[in-house]
Amino acid sequence: MSKDWLAPWAPRGPYGTNENDCWLAPGSDVQKLMDERGRGEVLVHEMLVKDGELQECLYVTAEPEMIERATRGHEQWVAEQAARQ
Repeated sequence: MSKDWLAPWAPRGPYGTNENDCWLAPGSDVQKLMDERGRGEVLVHEMLVKDGELQECLYVTAEPEMIERATRGHEQWVAEQAARQ
């Protein structure tokens, strides 16, 4: 379910578990296929509310703004993964 109603100070979970978190999938088989096509498309993971539940959604995009957002999110996701190890 959407957490938009939560106060801004409400705790967030680790990056990748919250609504609107998004990141890339470099090295994945799907991303390798996108790279082979050479169209500048990237595979994005994004946490979205679908059917009333928070779900990890995957899609391919070539939109520069979305790629930039996912790249920033990916940097945060990688940093948090490294910090957990």
